[in-house]
Amino acid sequence: MAINQGGASFEAAKAQADAYRAANGLFDPLPVQYVNWIWGIITRFDFGHSLYFNKPVGAVVAERLPATILLALTCHILASAIGITMGIVAATRQYSRVDTLFGFVSFLGMTIPRFLLAIVIMYFLVFRMGVQDVGNFFSPCYGGAPGAGTSSLIWSSMSGRSSPSPPLAGSPIICA
Repeated sequence: MAINQGGASFEAAKAQADAYRAANGLFDPLPVQYVNWIWGIITRFDFGHSLYFNKPVGAVVAERLPATILLALTCHILASAIGITMGIVAATRQYSRVDTLFGFVSFLGMTIPRFLLAIVIMYFLVFRMGVQDVGNFFSPCYGGAPGAGTSSLIWSSMSGRSSPSPPLAGSPIICA
């Protein structure tokens, strides 16, 4: 016996599922579905509909894109500044212990997978340093407040009231 959560009969649930499959082209073979999906992306910038968020995938990506770009640029600028500084110091002290240490650190930085390094950093931040809000991009000072978007994040990070990302800053968030 099949159980459904909507209270509809089996025939009504099957008819509704078939109507959904027909409306979304799910009766077509997988290669045809894939070509139709790619064609929709190319011609209409339509990535489909998210069943999890119940809205178009393009809207989900667009609302997360500013925070992603901000985090990527922050990481790139920090990595470039640290790398260039280490390179200059290592070049001015050639064949010294500092040169060897910086060479070893840069080698590790290039070979350790990023996800593993992120897990190790999060472990030390949470269990060794007591930082509690590691997995959140936004400051807990603004959590859930209307308009607590990327502009609030940029302003709070520039004014020194909170760090933009605890894993990057390596310190607990301070709310004013």
